[in-house]
Amino acid sequence: MGREAKDYSKACIYIITTNGGCYVGSTNNFNRRKIEHRRSIYNSKYRNYNSLICQKIRENNGEWCMQNFKNFPCNNKKELEDEERKWINKLNSTCNKNMKDR
Repeated sequence: MGREAKDYSKACIYIITTNGGCYVGSTNNFNRRKIEHRRSIYNSKYRNYNSLICQKIRENNGEWCMQNFKNFPCNNKKELEDEERKWINKLNSTCNKNMKDR
């Protein structure tokens, strides 16, 4: 069976803030992504556990806020990542270490 195409009609750019850090991300499912971030903060089995934003959140006693910054319906992952990169640069995000090099 082939892979099912992802639906990007509900895609968005989101921002996570915590004392000492700002992270810009993108997703086609905001609620699922928020759960994934919450899990990765304290569970070292998750790939993002050592990310800069998770480290900053732990340093800030677990206090953080994730909000939908901009709805961005699009056609595919590349369009969404291009928009994410634009906002990382515009907002001078401090915790998007990996995306700045793309």
